[in-house]
Amino acid sequence: SGRLPGVNVTTADGEPGADIKIRVRGGGSITQDNSPLYVVDGFIVSSINDIPPNDIANIDVLKDAAATAVYGAQASNGVIVITTKSPIAGKVSISYNNFFQFNTLPEDRRYEVLSPYEYVLANYEYAKLQGQSSVDNFEKYFGKYDDIELYKSKPGTDWQDELFGGSRLSQYHNIAISGGTDMTKMRLSVSRNDDEGLLTGSAYERTAVNFKLNQKLADPLRLDVSTRITNSVIDGAGTSNNAQLKIKDAVQARPVNGIADELEIDLNQPNNDDDYQQFLLSLVDPTELVKQDWRKRTENSYVLNAGLTWSIFSDLDFKTTFTTEKKFREDLRFYGPLTGESFNNGGSMPLGQKDNRENDSYRWLNTLNYKKNWGEDYKLDFLLGFEMSSAGGKRSFIRAEDFRLSITPEELFANMAFGRVDRLLTSEDTDVNRRSLF
Repeated sequence: SGRLPGVNVTTADGEPGADIKIRVRGGGSITQDNSPLYVVDGFIVSSINDIPPNDIANIDVLKDAAATAVYGAQASNGVIVITTKSPIAGKVSISYNNFFQFNTLPEDRRYEVLSPYEYVLANYEYAKLQGQSSVDNFEKYFGKYDDIELYKSKPGTDWQDELFGGSRLSQYHNIAISGGTDMTKMRLSVSRNDDEGLLTGSAYERTAVNFKLNQKLADPLRLDVSTRITNSVIDGAGTSNNAQLKIKDAVQARPVNGIADELEIDLNQPNNDDDYQQFLLSLVDPTELVKQDWRKRTENSYVLNAGLTWSIFSDLDFKTTFTTEKKFREDLRFYGPLTGESFNNGGSMPLGQKDNRENDSYRWLNTLNYKKNWGEDYKLDFLLGFEMSSAGGKRSFIRAEDFRLSITPEELFANMAFGRVDRLLTSEDTDVNRRSLF
């Protein structure tokens, strides 16, 4: 971000592990996707979230019409080309990189909220404008006007401190081993991310293993093999899309409950005749709402590349490459009784949904490359290629409701058969096949 002219890089949410959005030419379409085409080591991928920064050698951005010469209509929103580091001949070298950092919510990003005294006084003035019945209702929960001064000494709750307070630790580790001879070169890289999100209950973990091997089989033949294995886990539902908690909840929730704070009220024994209990229950504790809007996303990705290069003549190379990728994604979502999803769909009873997706793809590419130089002024670079690719997948989804109030997310997903199945679906994608000549 900030290093590529004319390229905008944003994230959809502030949560750790949120998807990165890159726009090369801005928003060119109102109804269709404006994302560029991502190409990693020659292979078209759907996301670059699983590429550790330490494994990237360089990034190129293709913006002009020349990009469509190879990638066709897929390149209409630009192309992001990422090349990962390759092994270098020489002595075996070991490098280790890491960082630790503590993240806090900056003071200038906090909203100034009312103190208990300011909040109660503002509500009294509002009730006074509405009439005597509103004033009587106010006094029932917050006391007489003459008692408002007492709230100057009462501690209040700033829910921003409860949700985003304290320091959150982030750490990154990368170890790489590289070396070899002119005949055999290899590089192995292992990376680990651990990121505690600013929002309570959010976190991101990623482990990535990258391996590359360059082997000369004979004088005219060279074998290139690489593989990438990635495991990532994202905790928390964030604050966007269909998350139950919104940023405004940290600002709009009342800082004090008035007289109800001075009474001993058992919230575990519902009593509709107890007005003070109902008044307490009318405030949805944002910190408790975060716990009850529980989400865990797990993704495993496996990528294998194998290429054989044949130097037919000194100026003419033929290369055939085969790449395959397989992804497994599991999305677990739990809604507790305080969430709006539970209230609207499960009668304020916990519910859960499990979404499993499996995607696979392959690509076979053959190129014939001729390069010839005549002095410093003339150069010919000719590339002829054929490519075929296929991508498909399948999905299974289940949603179950009416679990017991005390059930935890772990218990629910281990025993989904105990609930009432509300929705069950399976699907299998029709393979998207593509052939091209260039």
